[in-house]
Amino acid sequence: QLMQLRDDPQALAEQLVRRMPRKPSSAASLGKAFHDWVQRRFEIPSGFDEFERQPPALQSLIDAFERGRFASRTPLACEVPFSMVVGGFQIRGRMDAVYRWEGEFDELVVDWKTFDAPADELQLAVYRRAWAEARGIALERVGAAFYHVRSDRLVFASAPPELVDAAAQLQR
Repeated sequence: QLMQLRDDPQALAEQLVRRMPRKPSSAASLGKAFHDWVQRRFEIPSGFDEFERQPPALQSLIDAFERGRFASRTPLACEVPFSMVVGGFQIRGRMDAVYRWEGEFDELVVDWKTFDAPADELQLAVYRRAWAEARGIALERVGAAFYHVRSDRLVFASAPPELVDAAAQLQR
């Protein structure tokens, strides 16, 4: 919603005031099924009783994940809910996974990408800041990346964390 707020605040306001059911998306259904599977694979409870759906394309994502760089890594956390206030706006969301990381960062927030659709760096900036604030660690010690499951491609955030504040300021 933060990205929609930045791009079209009037449309977001109308959507929030007049909630309407959304048409189910096969991409969203497959992405959700993959997130659920990763959570079950590492036996990390979500805290919600969610019903399970198994789209036929899920097995190819599972196979790709099992061949990829995160198959043998155990996350610190999966499906982590967060809430933070930025520029007077409350931002809520859910981070896909967080891992201990060696190198430039101590911890890495990972957003699973199950399709090669364009991704917005604002999302990673929000996740990075939320994780750092929740853990009480320096923002510089937290990295964020999109992980393209099918291609085993990890794309680190290149946008500065100040992007979160800048997006909130645009709405004033």
